[in-house]
Amino acid sequence: MQILKKLFISLIILLATFSSASFSQELTPPEPISMEGRFTPAFDGETIVKASFTVKADGTVDDLEVAEIFLENRLVRNVLRDAVIEWTFKPATVAGEAVDYYNHDYIIALRINPNAPATENGPGGRGRNAESPSEPNEDAESATPAFDPSAMEPIQLTLTPVVTEAIEEVSVLMVADDHDRALREVRNSLRRDAVTVFDFALLHDMNTNILMGQNDMYAALESAKLATMTAINPREEEYYFLPDQFLEGALRKKMLLSASLRQHALTLATYDELQNRFGIVNDDQLSELVTTSQAALDSPEPLPLLAKIVEDEWSFNPSRRIFTVSNVEGRLNKIFLRCERRTLELDYEENVDWTIPASLGECKLAFKGRDNTTFVVYEFLE
Repeated sequence: MQILKKLFISLIILLATFSSASFSQELTPPEPISMEGRFTPAFDGETIVKASFTVKADGTVDDLEVAEIFLENRLVRNVLRDAVIEWTFKPATVAGEAVDYYNHDYIIALRINPNAPATENGPGGRGRNAESPSEPNEDAESATPAFDPSAMEPIQLTLTPVVTEAIEEVSVLMVADDHDRALREVRNSLRRDAVTVFDFALLHDMNTNILMGQNDMYAALESAKLATMTAINPREEEYYFLPDQFLEGALRKKMLLSASLRQHALTLATYDELQNRFGIVNDDQLSELVTTSQAALDSPEPLPLLAKIVEDEWSFNPSRRIFTVSNVEGRLNKIFLRCERRTLELDYEENVDWTIPASLGECKLAFKGRDNTTFVVYEFLE
């Protein structure tokens, strides 16, 4: 198989950067030491943000990028950037030697917490009923207990009444098979009405239903991923932005969609989510999907994944370390390998097989191109 010249050159650079021993040793990921600012209470509207960064060999944060997934707010972004850049970690190691760890993603969900101590200002701006600041009172400040997120009761998911009304209207449109208008209403509500993470997740779950009705399985899967996102709460527990009454159906849809697009690793991972949360038993449909996906992953035959560029990008976590792209309809421009040990940017070329070196650690592949470009990714065993 042919290896792209640019990747080969990049590997030469990597050889000069890392010792030869680092290529054959297992990477131990970093462990957090201090992550202050993750649970600062939000004001006026809840926010979901993704922080992407490198954990340096000295345990500090570098190459930080902060991007809103839900509700853009420059002040929130700046506050979180200032917080994350101060985080510290026990660094990643290879053979006991500290190394840089790239492409570490962390989801932060700032939530409106009615149990938090009263304050006039916060990451989302001043509270709706806040008064003008007064001169500091040392006695009052000393009497105010420090905010301890881990001691707070879990924050309840809340749905905005206007979003409830919008979903009811969209449901009527779907019954009438007016999917185009239903889609517009959901997107308008996401942009105009949604202010809580429950709003965000439920509207994306509704969006998934509409897109499935339009037979756009690619966009439906991307929406299902957003509907079933998770974050960490102050008790260091993973939680969903959907309550269980909606979550099981959302996870089932994500599993069905990933299976239909032959994204077998995602199918199995979603089934594990369902099992861990709901203890699914005696479900013939899901069992058949699991059997099919596991057989495909265990087979020595090439794995074909069906892909489509949605909003300029399509990404996935590869199951194998050799891949090629075929059946491109549209335009692909770049392929990014976002790995634990390095980020590589490749120009897309036809009829080329790429090999992802084991030395790069776990990777995510991101394909950039024109919206609605479809293609097939084939993964091969070595």
